[in-house]
Amino acid sequence: MSALTKEIFSGPGQRQLLEQLPQVTYLLDMETGECLFVNDRFFELLGYENRGQSQPASLFNELLLPADKELFPFTREDRNTINDGGFVPVEYRFYHRDRKVITMAGRNTRFTFPESGTTCVLGNIMDITEQKQKELSLRTNHEAYEYAVQHSEIAISVLDKKGHFVHVNPKFSEIYGYRYKEIIGEHFTVLAPNEDRKSLWNEIFDEILDSEGVYDGEWVMATKTGEMLTVTSRNYHLDNNEGRRQVIQFLRII
Repeated sequence: MSALTKEIFSGPGQRQLLEQLPQVTYLLDMETGECLFVNDRFFELLGYENRGQSQPASLFNELLLPADKELFPFTREDRNTINDGGFVPVEYRFYHRDRKVITMAGRNTRFTFPESGTTCVLGNIMDITEQKQKELSLRTNHEAYEYAVQHSEIAISVLDKKGHFVHVNPKFSEIYGYRYKEIIGEHFTVLAPNEDRKSLWNEIFDEILDSEGVYDGEWVMATKTGEMLTVTSRNYHLDNNEGRRQVIQFLRII
């Protein structure tokens, strides 16, 4: 046991205090990065009983994912930030006893023992595995949605609450003859065959924004070259991630 490790356990109530913290807490040697102490919460989260504090560094190394070992414990830049009294965000992945992966995140900072003035790295991390899984699921679903929209054989457009195009898929551009950059920002009535239709479309658009369900309709639309197309349109309103109301349209030529 190193002199610094002995100091951790020698102070009155120091170990008890670290053990009582609800998050995983560890201490690292400022120079070598050796793990000097980790509380029982670490072992509980990973399905292990506390096997003692004689070689805590080996436990961290044993349970860290190989890719994360290269980043553990900190870079030279991180060390400088810690030495200056700053906080360094960290995210580590560990193998659970049943070999599933547990992701923990938190921060490292400097800790000075009041008696000797010796400094080390104090780390606090917590289990964010469920959060990471939800983020991955949302990202996967979003990517699948984006792929479906981009490769759809149906023309799809998204309008803001004022009726301006914020997104169209390639099929829309192919049918109506507008390049993506040309149509984005334009009002959807640019596709109207005449002025009378523009007024009617604006009234219908307001109804779609206020409706709770699906609005189906049949429309005559003009392409960029002036060709008239009869299409069926299915319209939904939705609120995006920023809470802004939008209308998504699915357009199919009859």
